[in-house]
Amino acid sequence: MKELKSVLIGCGAIAVAHTDVMKRLGRNIAAVCDIDPEKAENHCRRFGLDARIYTDYRQMLDAEKPDVAHILTPHYLHTEMIVEILGRGIHCLCEKPLYIKPEEFEIIDAAVKKSKAMLGVCFQHRYIANNQYVKQRIAEEGFCGAAAFQAWHKDAAYYRSGDWRGKFATEGGALLINQAIHCIDQLIWFGGMPKRIVANLATHTLADCIEAEDTAELFFDYGDGVVSQLYATNSAVANFTGVMNVKTGSGNYEFHAKQLLKNNEFVVVNMENVDIDGKSYWGIGHYNLIKHYYECVETGEKFPVDHIEASKAVRIVLAAGRSQGKSEEIEPI
Repeated sequence: MKELKSVLIGCGAIAVAHTDVMKRLGRNIAAVCDIDPEKAENHCRRFGLDARIYTDYRQMLDAEKPDVAHILTPHYLHTEMIVEILGRGIHCLCEKPLYIKPEEFEIIDAAVKKSKAMLGVCFQHRYIANNQYVKQRIAEEGFCGAAAFQAWHKDAAYYRSGDWRGKFATEGGALLINQAIHCIDQLIWFGGMPKRIVANLATHTLADCIEAEDTAELFFDYGDGVVSQLYATNSAVANFTGVMNVKTGSGNYEFHAKQLLKNNEFVVVNMENVDIDGKSYWGIGHYNLIKHYYECVETGEKFPVDHIEASKAVRIVLAAGRSQGKSEEIEPI
């Protein structure tokens, strides 16, 4: 089997995790692209990459003709780049969110249907061992509801580090579309899409530097008495590990990336001890997700986090923005 040739578009914070995983997997990064060539050069130097550097991603695609392209750019660029990459028959692995405007889903859907290439999206919480263990228990025991808590610290300096951050036109919002979207995806993965949501959004500490929320509370109603809640904030004093509680027909699970309890008793789950380069509170899912994506590309197996799956969390985020404390119905896809 020939070695796949990959390129990275964007050399910001999340490129650190992707590059570290690619190196650990022995995957070939032939080129990187960033509109700031110094950032690209520093990234290559940090990881010892012998990769060509571009400032225009289309020129890179023209010159390199890669097998796989990773989209690691600000959110508002995702749809345009997905369409361009898939249109060239190049496999595409995109960081979340898939899109930020509701009309973009149809554009991406059309591009996927026209292309023979595979689109995957990075919702890496689905690839954390404890989460997969609980997912299996749900399949066996039933889903009765969940509660999730995520408290991170993002200050003004973080949002001012990129002029696209915290703005509806370029990030699609703030907390929900960027950080808490992983918890939203996890709740969807466990319990399915709710029939309706109620959301209350607030801006407690960052009103001087973002247009959107820094704190949110979401209520998911699946019908038949099954409900879930999510509390998330970027106004915490530090970046704490997120915690989720799930109730099944056999008991309660409380867990995060590296610890799991059932009915207050510790459960040991066999997990790969891979601490990838990046922020510790991101978790360890990127390694397994990227590994599986490449295996799917090579074997032709369907990658499970496709554009349909990845759109679900975005739909909840957009509905939360409309809710303003009132019930918002969620239409089936």
